[in-house]
Amino acid sequence: MATRKTTAERIADTKKTIEQYENQMKQLLQKHKEQQRRERTHRLIERGAILESLIPGAEGMSNQEIKALLEVSLPLNKAAGVAQGAATATAQTVSNGSGKTG
Repeated sequence: MATRKTTAERIADTKKTIEQYENQMKQLLQKHKEQQRRERTHRLIERGAILESLIPGAEGMSNQEIKALLEVSLPLNKAAGVAQGAATATAQTVSNGSGKTG
């Protein structure tokens, strides 16, 4: 015959289970943050490489010089329109199922 747990034992078991789930949640959140950070780092590196490939002599320029060049070359309202158009085109491609991921 199986022994029944007392209410106090069931409470203790439940608290232990809650702690385990809380720890699991913390680990998952940390893993998610790390993944987001890796994705951002990868994106920034790719974009920097693209800029360097399009700007002659970019390797020898400081970050401030690159920023100044981009500010002069791309007026803010024009750049925002180009970015919006690219985002719309990407969203349409993805929704059609023909877009590449990553």
